[in-house]
Amino acid sequence: MIVHGPEIVTTVEAFEALSVHWDVLVNQMAAPTPFLRWAWARRWVRQFSRHHRLAVGVLRGDCGVPLAIAPFAICRGKTPVRRWLRHLSWIGGLGEVSAERMDLIVPAGRERELTPRLLRCMDATRPQWDAVWLPAVPSDSPNLAAMEEALDRVGVGCEEIETSPCRYAALPTDGSGCDEHRSGRWRRNLRNRWRTFCDEHDGRRCLSSVDMPHEEALDHLARLHELQWPAGESNFLRPAAWQFHRGLGLEWLESGRALLPFLTAGDRVVAAAYGFMEGGAFSLYQQGWDPQFRHLSIGNLVIHWSLDLAAQKGVRTYDMLSGDSRYKAEWCPNLRHTVSLETFQPDRMRAQGVRVLRRVRCGWRRLAGREESVPELDHVL
Repeated sequence: MIVHGPEIVTTVEAFEALSVHWDVLVNQMAAPTPFLRWAWARRWVRQFSRHHRLAVGVLRGDCGVPLAIAPFAICRGKTPVRRWLRHLSWIGGLGEVSAERMDLIVPAGRERELTPRLLRCMDATRPQWDAVWLPAVPSDSPNLAAMEEALDRVGVGCEEIETSPCRYAALPTDGSGCDEHRSGRWRRNLRNRWRTFCDEHDGRRCLSSVDMPHEEALDHLARLHELQWPAGESNFLRPAAWQFHRGLGLEWLESGRALLPFLTAGDRVVAAAYGFMEGGAFSLYQQGWDPQFRHLSIGNLVIHWSLDLAAQKGVRTYDMLSGDSRYKAEWCPNLRHTVSLETFQPDRMRAQGVRVLRRVRCGWRRLAGREESVPELDHVL
């Protein structure tokens, strides 16, 4: 088969024309992710088109059918210094809504053949960007080596600048509990808290669409999430982001691509967990709970419900996405990583200035022997 391209898709009309092929290719990937789905990309493009320019790379076969897609856009950075730079990044990589796991859309087994050719779109768009910023790439992606080679070719300073841990658990297929790796004492405490919640607070396990319309359940999720992240601290609830997530949530909950289990105490919704179904995995995306029920570990109770529900639906992996914490480690003993890649135009002074500041920050961290960044540089980089 003759492979043509890469073509660079720059208009919304040409982007929309990819709709019939996009998810077909995602389904063929080695590791599909919900953040690469057409619904996510289309909604992001439609809502944030004022702040980015499309630069989607497409390889086509003889009949013009797309064979592989690089879901790229050119955007300004978010921090004070990076706002001066035009970044080639993922659709959803920068801005109000950022995807948590991204990759090139290349069919499994064809990465060696197609990925290097697809990445020539970086060369074709080179006059339009100052830096390439590709966050949240799985460290085991079959495209990663080719991506690093391409960034070395088109810029300078290419490296994996951030590594994010991602907790996950394999769900049992034999009917055993999803918390079997925990100690007997820990499991007893969880069971006792659940009994107390049921007996003293009329606690119930519920699910959106079954016990409450999706719209109402999503609004309860936002209310409970805000109790933990007040005053606009969570990106999830900023107005533009919430418009995106509420619209996507209604679409995906209705189609079964998302789940929203929640807990009620009498007629009150007191905890909720929201996540995506993809390729045999459930990815916990957001949650919220009422602090009045902290003494019952209500957050753990709703996670336990979401785990049980995922197992009932035949899911084999429970994924907590990026970031590590004690509660994630309690539920998910396995660890993998995503990496963020970056390179800079060698002949752009602003790009090289940001590169120097970044190297100062990284050098400080190595010198200090710790993972913390330099506070005075964090807010500008």
